[in-house]
Amino acid sequence: MGWTVVSIFVVETVLFGLSVMPAFTFWSWALTWVPNRWILRPAVLAGS
Repeated sequence: MGWTVVSIFVVETVLFGLSVMPAFTFWSWALTWVPNRWILRPAVLAGS
């Protein structure tokens, strides 16, 4: 029973991490690419 719980936890953690990776990569790139202007950054990031 414990092995099943641990296996489910590990599989779900890996799947969630892989599914979040494209969004994380995009946001990391967008935050470094968009200039840090008080109105420009929120406008560009809200539109994405």
